[in-house]
Amino acid sequence: MQEEDRERMNSDADYSKETGVGYYVYPFPQWGNGAVDSSGQPITPNSEEQTIANFNSAEKEALKEYEMENWVDWFPQTEDLGISKHGQAFNYSIPAGSELQIIQQKADDLTEQRITQAILGDPANFDQAWMI
Repeated sequence: MQEEDRERMNSDADYSKETGVGYYVYPFPQWGNGAVDSSGQPITPNSEEQTIANFNSAEKEALKEYEMENWVDWFPQTEDLGISKHGQAFNYSIPAGSELQIIQQKADDLTEQRITQAILGDPANFDQAWMI
């Protein structure tokens, strides 16, 4: 990414809308900052070098103590993880009208009610809002 584009991206509120860069991401899956494609080209506007350069002094000091350059160094490499034999629970569709769907709806309703009470209620009753 050219420096003038990076400056505009950080200062112009309409940059994403006008260029499309970063505009069409939610709710779609996306690569994190510093990700590169198979040819080594950055996928996102922020390269790994740019991300590292933006770390504050405390982050840089902590990473140095662990002999790491970036926070992703904490995680195993993709090759070490292998391929999961399991699906993703958020992709599971609960059959409509099933006992599980009814239980899930009751849990969702109760959660929404309790969160609303905790946020809008008297601060003195905050902990009590979470009790059943």
